[in-house]
Amino acid sequence: MNLGIQQLNAKLESSSFCPKSFRPITASRSIRGGCNSRPSLAPIVRASVETPERVSTSSQNEKAMPEWTGDSILSRVVNAAINFPPLFSIMKVGARAAIKGTAEKRSVPWASNVSTLESTPEVFQIMEEIENKAIEYPFYYTQPFHGYDTGNLSWQAAFEVEPASDAMALRVYKTETEVSVMEAQTRVRMGILDAVQNFANHYGVLKNPNHIIDIGCSVGVSTRWLAKQYPEANILGLDLSPYMVAVAELRERQRERGALGGDDSFLITPSADKLSSSSSSSSSSSRRRIKYMHGNMESSGLPNASFDFVSVQFVAHECPAHVLTNLVAECRRLVRPGGMVLIADNNPRSKVIQNLPPVLFTLMKSTEPWSDEYYAFDLEAEMKKVGLLGVVTEDSDPRHRAVMGYLPSEGDR
Repeated sequence: MNLGIQQLNAKLESSSFCPKSFRPITASRSIRGGCNSRPSLAPIVRASVETPERVSTSSQNEKAMPEWTGDSILSRVVNAAINFPPLFSIMKVGARAAIKGTAEKRSVPWASNVSTLESTPEVFQIMEEIENKAIEYPFYYTQPFHGYDTGNLSWQAAFEVEPASDAMALRVYKTETEVSVMEAQTRVRMGILDAVQNFANHYGVLKNPNHIIDIGCSVGVSTRWLAKQYPEANILGLDLSPYMVAVAELRERQRERGALGGDDSFLITPSADKLSSSSSSSSSSSRRRIKYMHGNMESSGLPNASFDFVSVQFVAHECPAHVLTNLVAECRRLVRPGGMVLIADNNPRSKVIQNLPPVLFTLMKSTEPWSDEYYAFDLEAEMKKVGLLGVVTEDSDPRHRAVMGYLPSEGDR
């Protein structure tokens, strides 16, 4: 078994394998809409953050989804291998070990971050305060995800999200050995935010957003980047895992105390020497406080039309088709006229994803039990069905996409 793990690790080290809460994005300016290409939106100019050249549409295949997904013979063979317990055990250990190895090789403080969180009584108290004990977890959510037997419903999963996210960003730029963690994360995060701004400018929506929701916020990585982009907005992070929400809320409280070394340090995994009880940082005044909520994204219970921007980042690939249908409907219910909806995730047309070698796509599927249904689901069609306009997909990097639509203002209908 150890030999098998080593072989899997070697394969993974040469790949850009990406588990869930690890939310990558750079950006291209090409726009793709379902099976039909659309004219490119005009590029935007950003003075505050430099981003790399955008990838071209040549990074995308015309095949609608990978051959190793859906009901193909190859997919069924892969699924049979995943369902063989001894093999699945090797896959699970190997996938997590490879991600952790990438982090540690690039000085991401994985072990110290986990250890620090484990020894922080406040995070456990926060969970007692924030958990909605009336929630009944749906079946799909209680399955193993990302190498964790209980998926997102564990402290281990929550404590490892931040360094795993940094490792993911570094893997996106694995050939650029000099890129720092912060540079990698900035490229990844600003890619998706640039795509959003480009779309908003094109359609004249999302002007001075006042209320934003980050659905499936996990431990708040994507939420904090939203807050950096929209510092005057009231932002709510929603997640079904109380463990994830507790870590997200802890980081917000630490930020308020000035214990995270400023905004830049706050946007990547904080090292132990940057965590302190001092309050010398002025970062808490640079944006509004993020609020977090433990809730089900399919039925949040939040008021109708209560958000200018509904963001869902790297959540959809963890959902079966019926949940995706419910998610899109909930996004439409929550967005205000003149606002927009974003669903960012793996791109079924990505050449990188479609051409993964067998070992890697088997590993990917083994950590994502609903990937077959995700890759076969037509997000654009569903978003149009609920009444969103301008629905379009932008290639955000060689692996990922941003699917966006807007709800017209009352006077524009």
